[in-house]
Amino acid sequence: MAEIIRVPRSEMAGGGKVPAIILGDNGFLRRYGSTLTITEISRRIRYALDWADIGISAGDERVLEAARRARAPWVLHHTDVAFQADGRKAHFGRSMATLHELLKARAPEFPQTDQLMGEFVASFARNTPYRSRTVFAVDSPATKRVRDRIHKYQPAMTTIGGDYLDALIALGAIDEARAALQPILAECRSSASIPVLTTYLAGLAESRDLLRIADGFAAVMAPLNEIGVAMPPDRDVVIDSLRRLGLPVVAMHVLAGGSIKPTPALQYALHRDRAAAVVVGASTPEHISLLMTASRQVFEGVEAR
Repeated sequence: MAEIIRVPRSEMAGGGKVPAIILGDNGFLRRYGSTLTITEISRRIRYALDWADIGISAGDERVLEAARRARAPWVLHHTDVAFQADGRKAHFGRSMATLHELLKARAPEFPQTDQLMGEFVASFARNTPYRSRTVFAVDSPATKRVRDRIHKYQPAMTTIGGDYLDALIALGAIDEARAALQPILAECRSSASIPVLTTYLAGLAESRDLLRIADGFAAVMAPLNEIGVAMPPDRDVVIDSLRRLGLPVVAMHVLAGGSIKPTPALQYALHRDRAAAVVVGASTPEHISLLMTASRQVFEGVEAR
């Protein structure tokens, strides 16, 4: 298989170094809304860091604070694009319903080939999707909060986008999306945080739209695994789209919803697909241990390439 990326391992634009394994923060929270204290989260982070030289991801501010207390040497911060729709704060359910509409139109067979993702996205169909006539605008107060977090915690990398941004891309609201992205990208530049575009639509979005959105980003984070879970319309199309995008790839969903064991999943993403890094979550300390053991088994081979 041809390489997806064309840059040296673990390097992004601007010379930033990136660990090959980044541990997702659901391993510390178990689920968002968790009642774990910052001290307890910090202990889990230290437990993971004692296993291996890895990165720590943090979408929740509690994890950012816990990572700082644990003196984690490398932190990735997940953040959303903040926008308003028809004068109201963007709604997650409506954003997901918008993606459900796109999936039905462009990949009607995908819910059968990928039942896990198909059922998840379809669960939001009760919400009213956004339409092309919806008036989108930057949510300035929410954007300021995002910028303030980046400035305060100085994460090594910031991933920006996800479901909210994908809804804008699905509707072709590219100018509005770029307007919402620019203030966050500016803060990343100011804070020396590597900006990474996050999208689930690499295989469904128009190439010209993705290229315009990706301007100013150092890499792209997208689902990437051997069997194509969460990769609509199919793995081959996603791989081709990522290759044409021409950015280093940070892989997510490498375990394919638990369908692939950690060691072969990491080996495939890092060796075969040559992802620059993988973000992998774990739900319990026991799962963290299994994942860290797998990372040790593949890490030496990854670094030697």
